[in-house]
Amino acid sequence: MSKIEKILNNFSEATGTKLVGCSDKEILDIEKYFGDNLPKEYENFMRIAGKKAGELFVGSDVFYPNVLNTKRGTKDLLEENNLVGIIPDNVSPFFMHQGYIINFFLDNSDDPKVYEFMEGDAKPKLLYDRFSEFLNDNIQSYIKHLSILKSS
Repeated sequence: MSKIEKILNNFSEATGTKLVGCSDKEILDIEKYFGDNLPKEYENFMRIAGKKAGELFVGSDVFYPNVLNTKRGTKDLLEENNLVGIIPDNVSPFFMHQGYIINFFLDNSDDPKVYEFMEGDAKPKLLYDRFSEFLNDNIQSYIKHLSILKSS
């Protein structure tokens, strides 16, 4: 079982969330969009929860088919902020939140580093050393938020 499978299984069990993954055809659509093979752990995420994961990542373009808009959104954000060129054209922006935060990979290693650019920043920064850490941290924050809501 991959790291992502373990993380998502734990998430689903802890929250009762139904996960809906992408089909083989949809994975191919994503690969074609990014122009390369997908990082292994990212592909695992998309196969298990690439279409829906309950309320996780609400308001973000991370699920199929909305993830297929992230390159255009990245370009628009950089143009609006006169920062064209600070992010290489070949990046894979796998996550965009409300049009002002972009998370992306610079390579397609199995569990790649995650970089972030946020509107107002002068340049992108390294956010996580591994995609699996990005996913786990966001899930843990979401679960903590749920427990706070339930206890209020």
